[in-house]
Amino acid sequence: MSKYRISAEDPRLVRLWNRETKSYRHLSGQGETTDVNQSWLGFSYQADALRQRAEIRCEGWPYVRQSRNAHISVPKENEL
Repeated sequence: MSKYRISAEDPRLVRLWNRETKSYRHLSGQGETTDVNQSWLGFSYQADALRQRAEIRCEGWPYVRQSRNAHISVPKENEL
C-alpha cells in the first residue's frame, strides 16, 4: 500500500475544459461531457501526456487545464 493518499480535494488535480464547446473531456479520455462528475480528472503531467499523444496523432487539442475546484456550471439539456 502506498504511503501517499490522494484526496479528491487535492489542489494539484485538474480537469480539461474546452472553451469552444463549453464541455469537459470525458473521463474515458474519449469525447466530451457537460457533467462534471463524468469529466476527466488528473494531474498536470497526465494532461500533458494526453496532449502530447494527441499531437503525435495530428489531432487538435482544444483543452485548457482547469483547477479541480474551479467548477464551471454547465446547464443540462433539459435546463436550456
